[in-house]
Amino acid sequence: MRICHITPHLPPDQAANALLPAHLGRWARDAGDEAAYVAHPARWSSGARDLPGAVTWIPWRDRGAAPRLVRKMRAAQQALRIIHRVDPVVRRADLVHLHSNGLLVEIGAWVAR
Repeated sequence: MRICHITPHLPPDQAANALLPAHLGRWARDAGDEAAYVAHPARWSSGARDLPGAVTWIPWRDRGAAPRLVRKMRAAQQALRIIHRVDPVVRRADLVHLHSNGLLVEIGAWVAR
Protein backbone atom coordinates (compact mmCIF):
# COMPACT_ATOMS: atom_id res chain seq x y z
CA MET A 1 0.00 0.00 0.00
CA ARG A 2 1.20 3.53 -0.77
CA ILE A 3 0.44 5.98 2.03
CA CYS A 4 0.74 9.75 1.69
CA HIS A 5 1.05 11.76 4.91
CA ILE A 6 0.06 15.41 4.49
CA THR A 7 1.18 17.39 7.51
CA PRO A 8 2.47 20.91 8.07
CA HIS A 9 5.27 19.65 10.34
CA LEU A 10 7.83 16.86 10.31
CA PRO A 11 10.62 16.27 12.82
CA PRO A 12 12.48 18.13 14.14
CA ASP A 13 9.85 20.88 13.85
CA GLN A 14 6.91 21.10 16.28
CA ALA A 15 7.99 18.26 18.58
CA ALA A 16 5.08 15.91 19.36
CA ASN A 17 2.83 17.20 16.56
CA ALA A 18 5.41 16.12 13.98
CA LEU A 19 6.15 12.69 15.45
CA LEU A 20 2.99 10.79 14.51
CA PRO A 21 3.38 10.98 10.71
CA ALA A 22 7.06 10.02 11.02
CA HIS A 23 6.28 7.01 13.23
CA LEU A 24 3.35 5.92 11.08
CA GLY A 25 5.61 6.01 8.03
CA ARG A 26 8.24 3.87 9.75
CA TRP A 27 5.66 1.36 10.92
CA ALA A 28 4.16 1.19 7.41
CA ARG A 29 7.62 0.69 5.88
CA ASP A 30 8.38 -2.10 8.36
CA ALA A 31 5.09 -3.76 7.34
CA GLY A 32 6.10 -3.62 3.66
CA ASP A 33 4.16 -0.51 2.67
CA GLU A 34 5.45 2.69 1.09
CA ALA A 35 5.28 6.12 2.72
CA ALA A 36 5.45 9.56 1.16
CA TYR A 37 5.11 12.96 2.77
CA VAL A 38 3.93 16.44 1.88
CA ALA A 39 5.00 19.06 4.44
CA HIS A 40 6.38 22.50 5.05
CA PRO A 41 10.13 22.64 5.73
CA ALA A 42 11.18 22.91 9.36
CA ARG A 43 11.58 26.54 10.36
CA TRP A 44 14.63 26.06 12.60
CA SER A 45 16.71 23.37 10.93
CA SER A 46 17.78 21.98 7.60
CA GLY A 47 14.71 19.74 7.38
CA ALA A 48 13.50 16.29 8.30
CA ARG A 49 15.94 13.44 8.51
CA ASP A 50 15.54 9.71 8.75
CA LEU A 51 12.08 9.56 7.22
CA PRO A 52 10.99 6.33 5.54
CA GLY A 53 9.84 8.00 2.34
CA ALA A 54 10.23 10.88 -0.04
CA VAL A 55 9.13 14.34 1.08
CA THR A 56 7.53 16.95 -1.16
CA TRP A 57 8.31 20.26 0.49
CA ILE A 58 5.82 23.11 0.23
CA PRO A 59 7.44 26.47 1.09
CA TRP A 60 5.78 28.51 3.82
CA ARG A 61 3.59 31.38 2.63
CA ASP A 62 4.92 34.90 3.04
CA ARG A 63 3.04 36.28 6.03
CA GLY A 64 4.66 39.70 6.00
CA ALA A 65 2.62 42.80 6.67
CA ALA A 66 0.58 43.81 3.64
CA PRO A 67 -2.83 45.21 2.77
CA ARG A 68 -5.70 42.75 3.05
CA LEU A 69 -6.07 42.27 -0.71
CA VAL A 70 -2.36 41.42 -1.05
CA ARG A 71 -2.62 38.87 1.80
CA LYS A 72 -5.60 37.25 0.09
CA MET A 73 -3.72 37.11 -3.21
CA ARG A 74 -0.73 35.49 -1.46
CA ALA A 75 -3.06 32.89 0.07
CA ALA A 76 -4.59 32.16 -3.35
CA GLN A 77 -1.12 31.80 -4.90
CA GLN A 78 -0.12 29.44 -2.08
CA ALA A 79 -3.28 27.37 -2.61
CA LEU A 80 -2.44 26.95 -6.29
CA ARG A 81 1.15 26.02 -5.42
CA ILE A 82 -0.11 23.39 -2.96
CA ILE A 83 -2.55 21.91 -5.49
CA HIS A 84 0.20 21.68 -8.10
CA ARG A 85 2.65 19.94 -5.72
CA VAL A 86 0.17 17.71 -3.83
CA ASP A 87 -1.77 16.33 -6.78
CA PRO A 88 0.89 13.96 -8.19
CA VAL A 89 1.74 12.60 -4.74
CA VAL A 90 -1.91 11.98 -3.85
CA ARG A 91 -2.61 10.34 -7.23
CA ARG A 92 0.08 7.78 -6.47
CA ALA A 93 -1.31 6.99 -3.01
CA ASP A 94 -3.78 4.33 -1.98
CA LEU A 95 -4.39 6.10 1.35
CA VAL A 96 -3.98 9.73 2.42
CA HIS A 97 -3.38 10.59 6.08
CA LEU A 98 -4.23 14.21 6.87
CA HIS A 99 -2.50 15.34 10.03
CA SER A 100 -3.08 18.61 11.89
CA ASN A 101 -4.69 21.64 10.27
CA GLY A 102 -3.97 24.64 8.09
CA LEU A 103 -4.09 25.52 4.41
CA LEU A 104 -1.78 22.64 3.40
CA VAL A 105 -3.99 20.01 5.07
CA GLU A 106 -7.26 21.59 3.92
CA ILE A 107 -6.11 21.75 0.28
CA GLY A 108 -4.63 18.24 0.61
CA ALA A 109 -8.03 16.97 1.75
CA TRP A 110 -9.74 18.68 -1.17
CA VAL A 111 -7.26 17.22 -3.67
CA ALA A 112 -7.55 13.74 -2.14
CA ARG A 113 -11.33 13.86 -2.21
